[in-house]
Amino acid sequence: MDGITINDSLPFAALTVGQAKEIICGLVSQELKKAVTPKEKPVLDIMNIDDTLRFLKEQGLPMTKATLYNKTFKGTIPFKRVGKRVVFSRIELSRYLESRTTQPETKSDAALRLSENVRKR
Repeated sequence: MDGITINDSLPFAALTVGQAKEIICGLVSQELKKAVTPKEKPVLDIMNIDDTLRFLKEQGLPMTKATLYNKTFKGTIPFKRVGKRVVFSRIELSRYLESRTTQPETKSDAALRLSENVRKR
């Protein structure tokens, strides 16, 4: 259908057989492409314990199952309860990890901090 403009106000009979065939073939091929194209598996936001451990390990914070349960018990890591199940949000965990990330200190920042500590004494 590239290059063909369709005027909805024209009656269908005004099309030649070739034009109608081209329009129909174009529409059918578009729909077939949509149906055949594999869709990406959606990334689910909610994770169970094992998925969370895998996610944390990928993010550079590996821990044991016992440690993760301990952090949920203490409330130091974001989690939700669905019935008796403990689940984690990928988005909330990403925010949690980002909030725990520290930026490396530059030499000038370190020197400034040292001079402030010396002045306090």
